[in-house]
Amino acid sequence: MRGDDDVGPPPPSASRAYYGFLPSQARRHELQQRLNQDSSLSNISVLAVDPGAMATSITKRGGWLMRVLLMRILMPLLTPTAMWLDPNGMLRSPAKSAGDVLRAAFDTEALGEHPKELYLDGSQISLSSAEAREPKKREMLWKDSVVLSKLDEKETVLEKWD
Repeated sequence: MRGDDDVGPPPPSASRAYYGFLPSQARRHELQQRLNQDSSLSNISVLAVDPGAMATSITKRGGWLMRVLLMRILMPLLTPTAMWLDPNGMLRSPAKSAGDVLRAAFDTEALGEHPKELYLDGSQISLSSAEAREPKKREMLWKDSVVLSKLDEKETVLEKWD
């Protein structure tokens, strides 16, 4: 299992991505905790899968450099070597990423019948940062999200939703 607690803060170039990713990780932990405490929803598992970067046609409206040079030429050329060097690295094929998502959904042998709070970086089980697992921050984010989204009791079946 790989953890990121020992690697320190992200580099400045990755800060925006990290701090956008951090709330989703914290919400996942908080939601799983609330589901675990719910009498009728405690068998629901919350998992996250990082599919990596893939050469796809998702950038249909992107500029020529992104759409053609990067997605249709460079990434397809680099991906096989990158995956050979590190199967769970940044570049992955759509088939590998789809397989990782299917594994997260159906592999009860390796992940258990009801895997809880798992974060899969491709096929590798990883830990969220200590900051994302910190209970007070998770609860604050949850409560602020409930207020900002104007969630109403009629819109959820979760017992401990507020």
